[in-house]
Amino acid sequence: MDNKSRIQITLGGWTSANYAAIICADFPVCQGHRIPPLDIAGAFQISQEGVQSYLGGFMGNDARVKVYWLLLVLVVQVTLGISNVVFSLPLSVAVAHNGVAALLLLTMVSGMHTLGQQKYRS
Repeated sequence: MDNKSRIQITLGGWTSANYAAIICADFPVCQGHRIPPLDIAGAFQISQEGVQSYLGGFMGNDARVKVYWLLLVLVVQVTLGISNVVFSLPLSVAVAHNGVAALLLLTMVSGMHTLGQQKYRS
């Protein structure tokens, strides 16, 4: 199994375990916002101390929104990558694939930056 498949499986399990897939039922907007409030640090928090119930997942609302959008960007990226292969690399799809790659990188870097900030505040 390659790393891309492992990442997809991990993100899918993470999304499912925290009920993040149903958080944006009014897609393409999310809870009435084009860009909803995001809790980046909460989305990447592994320890779930003080949780009294598993119902609705462990994360807060804003953290689940972050997981949902991260998963959405990854799915779009993989779909564009497959389209590049199937349709013999059309220019528009190749450019979109590069743009979404930059968006995915930006999403991950901003998440890591926020986690680093949280670490130094503690």
